[in-house]
Amino acid sequence: QEQQQISATTPSPSLVTPCQHGIDTSVGFLRPYANQYTTAINDYLAVQEEISKLGYYDEEFHDSKMCPFYETHGNLLNDPNFSIFLFHSCAQRYLDNETLIPFDWFFLKQIIYLALKIRYVYIPKQRGKDPDGKFARYVRNIQTDRGTILCLAGEIPCDCMNVAKIKAKTMERTGVCFGGCNKELPKEQLFSCSGC
Repeated sequence: QEQQQISATTPSPSLVTPCQHGIDTSVGFLRPYANQYTTAINDYLAVQEEISKLGYYDEEFHDSKMCPFYETHGNLLNDPNFSIFLFHSCAQRYLDNETLIPFDWFFLKQIIYLALKIRYVYIPKQRGKDPDGKFARYVRNIQTDRGTILCLAGEIPCDCMNVAKIKAKTMERTGVCFGGCNKELPKEQLFSCSGC
């Protein structure tokens, strides 16, 4: 299924939006950068969709597809405002479409992954700090729908995702087994997994 491009999540002065999920509209930083940000999101999703079609992870194939993205948009990977924009886009996409079946989890998980990597890997490295374990922990969590919602709720400063967070906490605690089978299993089974 062809991935839909993002455009509606870009805040606009003509739209009445009660919350921007962390974006400070008073400084107007989106005006010069919004088009660049949305172009980067669309390009990233297109690359990730192409990579996912392979059906398995191949490092050389992955790197060959990602190189053009890094060359074009590499300057954004150290931009804190870009990560804020990414989390905003995911929160707005979820809140606008959470009742739709099937929900676009591909969009949400791919963009949250990029936002997390910028916030917890690229920016700390730029500032001379070693990334802590948050990125690895969050990446494991967003493999599941429950973990994706909880992660997103924790990364935006507003309470717009609170209802979704409450619902997510009622969902079964699962995780993806990285021991070989890549299946989604109850978390209590993963702790004792010796490799599938």
